[in-house]
Amino acid sequence: FDDKSLRQAINYAIDKSAIIQNVLFGAAKPANTYLPLMAFHDDSIVGYPYDLDKAKQLVAQSAAKGGFKATLWATAGDAVAAQVCQLVASDLSQIGGNITLQTEDGNANLDRVFKTRDFDMNIGYYTTDIIDPDELTGFAVQSTGGTDAVGTGYKNDAVDKLVSQAELETDKTKRQAIYTQIQQMQSDDAPFIYLYYPGGRTVTSKHIKDFNILPTGNYRLWEVWRDDA
Repeated sequence: FDDKSLRQAINYAIDKSAIIQNVLFGAAKPANTYLPLMAFHDDSIVGYPYDLDKAKQLVAQSAAKGGFKATLWATAGDAVAAQVCQLVASDLSQIGGNITLQTEDGNANLDRVFKTRDFDMNIGYYTTDIIDPDELTGFAVQSTGGTDAVGTGYKNDAVDKLVSQAELETDKTKRQAIYTQIQQMQSDDAPFIYLYYPGGRTVTSKHIKDFNILPTGNYRLWEVWRDDA
């Protein structure tokens, strides 16, 4: 996976729309960058639409042109992750990938990603506590952000420099331009398999009023009231 051509091929080989329809019943949007649908996310970045021919071309140019093996880890008991992993493994078999699926309990899997770094591939997700992209950029992209770019070891000096610039820039237009560059460059490097942005959904009683899920995925209960109390 040090080979960028292979990482890009893997992204092109995965049919994200099929995952969204068959596992999530349409309740998501294909992901194009590391940022979720929040401030400074750039919809214009193409990312990796499903393109099996392109994926095969890139594999043929890579060090894995004779095929590749990998273990894909997931948290035990996560039914959605299990189904997604099965579809990912099936898709990657079309470009010579022999993917073994493994599960373990949540704490052990977190240790695998953030402590031992002992994995080939691992399915996971992140969300943010704030609506500014700085938190997730430091968490997922910046090599010195404390998580080793979510355990991937991703390091791009030019991207790190841009991240530092974005932290100091106060002009919104200039900041957007910087974050667009970061998203485009990190997308091109493809340290992640970009899957989907899930929708925020919940079920409430007809008597619960003014309940909304914030863009960060949090529940804001300050305005919530009941009409039967």
